[in-house]
Amino acid sequence: MKTVIIIIIICLNALYMHSQTLKEEYTACAVERFDAKDYEGAIDYFTRIIQINPKDSTAYFDRAMSKEQLKDYNGAIDDYTKQLLVDSNNVDCYFLRGILRNILKNYTGAITDFDKTLQIESDNADAIYERANAYVALKDYNRAMTDYNEAINLNPLIAKYYLKRGELKMILGKKESACNDLIEYERLNEDKSLQIKDWPCK
Repeated sequence: MKTVIIIIIICLNALYMHSQTLKEEYTACAVERFDAKDYEGAIDYFTRIIQINPKDSTAYFDRAMSKEQLKDYNGAIDDYTKQLLVDSNNVDCYFLRGILRNILKNYTGAITDFDKTLQIESDNADAIYERANAYVALKDYNRAMTDYNEAINLNPLIAKYYLKRGELKMILGKKESACNDLIEYERLNEDKSLQIKDWPCK
């Protein structure tokens, strides 16, 4: 009986070592494919890793990012969701899933994800900014303004925060204050893609 148990242990250990070796090989191949912008190839290797270990949270996350590059946003959301079933405190998953939900106009779902992001990481200015964008889409302008203000207070050097707050102020008819934001946007915006002359400002 002891001999049988020993043989089983040896076999299980050998199987585990083999799967670990395969995982390492697949991971290296997946990273190589991703870096080469062969996202379909990367997805194939991340899928193989998941088949070896269905609870490999990193593989779900990386496969989601690969799908996102292919604009398979629903597929990416599905993988972020699966990753969160394994690791419910992964702040990046909530944040990135929220961004994709914004893209797909699921603003309520996006807000839920950004709320969860902020429960874990309360000073995440980007999550507050993205939540503000969702509120604007829902025409909840008061909450959107509160969020834009908070994002700017947390990180006053991000140009796009001023741009979006300025756009909201224009919607609300606060032209002078909006123009101040747009001037600040132009000052901080390194690529100068939007000039103040494009706006009804002096």
